[in-house]
Amino acid sequence: MNLRTSALTISTGNRLQSHISQFLQGRYDIGSVEWRMLVVLSEQPDLRMNQITQITEMDKAAVSRALTKLGEKRLAKAEVDKDNQRSKSWQLTPAGSALHDVVRAEYLKLQSEIFAGIEEAEMSQACDVLNSIKSNLDQIEDSDR
Repeated sequence: MNLRTSALTISTGNRLQSHISQFLQGRYDIGSVEWRMLVVLSEQPDLRMNQITQITEMDKAAVSRALTKLGEKRLAKAEVDKDNQRSKSWQLTPAGSALHDVVRAEYLKLQSEIFAGIEEAEMSQACDVLNSIKSNLDQIEDSDR
């Protein structure tokens, strides 16, 4: 791999993240991290924050801020565990589920535009490469600890 490949990977990732953030913020008044919380909670309701951080591989502060925003917008709610008052599980409200469904449909259309002209085999290969990069990063980070 050369520096050009690394730069292209980073710049493409940044542009993709920026475009998706603008799409979500402009149309639905939610950020990309909030969107990730909506997706996770739609797939797995009643998760604790530490479970969400593990699933999303995000830091606790970012997850906490996103869940707080979703709570303020009445899109998600936390229920305190009756056995452990310090533990809360999160789930979407009916409004959060409805927003998820609307955004998901539009998001899938956007995604098909972004990946237009890329064959399924190419997408599979790209995912394999990205998973390898992720695995290498995990090993580097583990060795740094």
